[in-house]
Amino acid sequence: MKNFKLLSLGAVLAVVVTMFSSCLESDDYQQGGAFYFTVVDDYTTASGKSLIQDFTGMKFIPSASSVQALGGLKGIERAALQYTFPKDTEITENTKEVHVDLVAGWNSFSIQTKDMLTIPDAGEKGDTLRNDSVLSYDTMWAYGGYVNTSVTFDAANTGVYMDMIKQKVSADTLYLHLNLNASQGMVRWSDKYTLRSFRMPPVYSLISDGIKTVSDSIVVAVSVKVKDESLRNNKLQYKYAKYKLK
Repeated sequence: MKNFKLLSLGAVLAVVVTMFSSCLESDDYQQGGAFYFTVVDDYTTASGKSLIQDFTGMKFIPSASSVQALGGLKGIERAALQYTFPKDTEITENTKEVHVDLVAGWNSFSIQTKDMLTIPDAGEKGDTLRNDSVLSYDTMWAYGGYVNTSVTFDAANTGVYMDMIKQKVSADTLYLHLNLNASQGMVRWSDKYTLRSFRMPPVYSLISDGIKTVSDSIVVAVSVKVKDESLRNNKLQYKYAKYKLK
């Protein structure tokens, strides 16, 4: 895939998770899989890039040719990537890094990434003009400096705008809210799925706001306004995830 473009594919989200899970549970694991990564500039590798896998923290070292096939991963911070392992690769519970070949295809796509906003702050207007409700709140996880969310919403014939708003911090919980502007005042035409990554606030900021320093992790709670047809109204839906501070 010569042009590694930004895609918003919620369907791929389920496929990627399923592929990775099934690979772990079978002998086909050594053939490869697909998952979520943070892309890191790494000039000790032939490609100039390395990948840090979500949840495991394992370092994946992609071959130069496969990175080139994905446009060099230029300007990409977060991505879902399909990969295969070289022949005779052995992976154990103690494996810290592994060499892979990336696969260009519909299972490999970049994830739009941006900073969170703090409210109230008159200087931070962000992209969100409204707080539209979503059709479904699909998933959320927090790892490695990012909070990731996937939602389904009524799509318009213009781009979707999202912001993650930092609301408050308690003794052990960071409360966030996902703001969505899906319509931009245009006619809506279909359901759409999207996966976004938002950079976590610095640890010192969370501590100064009230997070306890004695714990090595906190709870991240992300609320989203979801349509409730039974009530003919909207309601807030929360998802929670543990996040390591250290």
